[in-house]
Amino acid sequence: MVRGREREKGGKRKAARVRSERRPCWVLCPSGVGDRVMFGLSIHPVWTRTLVRRWLHQEVLLWPFLKLLALGSVVALFCELGIYYAVILRCDWPPLQEPQGSAAPVLKALFLADTHLLGALRGHWFDKLRREWQMERAFQTASWLFQPDVVFVLGDLFDEGKWSSPEDFRDDVKRFQMMFRHSSSTELFVVVGNHDIGFHHE
Repeated sequence: MVRGREREKGGKRKAARVRSERRPCWVLCPSGVGDRVMFGLSIHPVWTRTLVRRWLHQEVLLWPFLKLLALGSVVALFCELGIYYAVILRCDWPPLQEPQGSAAPVLKALFLADTHLLGALRGHWFDKLRREWQMERAFQTASWLFQPDVVFVLGDLFDEGKWSSPEDFRDDVKRFQMMFRHSSSTELFVVVGNHDIGFHHE
């Protein structure tokens, strides 16, 4: 009997020691209305540690992803917008010496040639998008930086102007006017080329 009681006491002490070593759990028990119904939500410490580890792991991966996204955005903006300023700013109007006693202003002229806008026959939509975006940004950047008085486009505006239908030709003209839009203080003169209307004997 004595040994049985000692074993029973030893088992209770061991159970009490195990309970004391366990970490406390958090229980959320809002009281019900009407019947005495209690809803409990128990979060085990092991699950808590797992969730925290997952959150920290996501945080560790999130910052490199955000940095990579920011770097990619900066590179894309520079390649699609800033590169034109970086290149065109290296150019400038040549220095001119006005003759003595002459009050005539200096005429600043910008010359373009062979834009070759792709048409509906052989032009792929993505190729047209890239080419026209680059030409438009280059022209608009140069016009904004240098403020030319007059712009000359020296032929071959379109790549398929000679073979395009009237509807496609009108669409190409609208695209050209949109790309090479200019301020009212700048005059635009366009000369047609062989890709636009063919040679003189044709």
